[in-house]
Amino acid sequence: MRTSLATFFGNIADQLGKTSAALKALGPSPVKGGDEAAKALATQYDKTRTAFLETKQKLEATKDPNALAASMADIGPKMQALGSSNPLASLENNKDLANAAKQAPHCQALATP
Repeated sequence: MRTSLATFFGNIADQLGKTSAALKALGPSPVKGGDEAAKALATQYDKTRTAFLETKQKLEATKDPNALAASMADIGPKMQALGSSNPLASLENNKDLANAAKQAPHCQALATP
């Protein structure tokens, strides 16, 4: 279970890293506020990625059967803190930016799993 969970967290971290890199590679936004929104999202993905990587590394570094419970207890508050921020606030507060994001091919590619 510990190894499977470490692999799971590693896979999530990899995908978060790819999404962050894609956001950073978007280039200049044609809509005011777009650059800031992309940067905020990339920062949020980077923070979340770090939390998953740290937990993965803790699980991989120990043979302790209690490591699973300790790691889950450790990542819970981190995820809760990350969830309380709203990196999409710029989209919610800027109708032009929200509409542009719905239509921009690069934004659509990031939104598609």
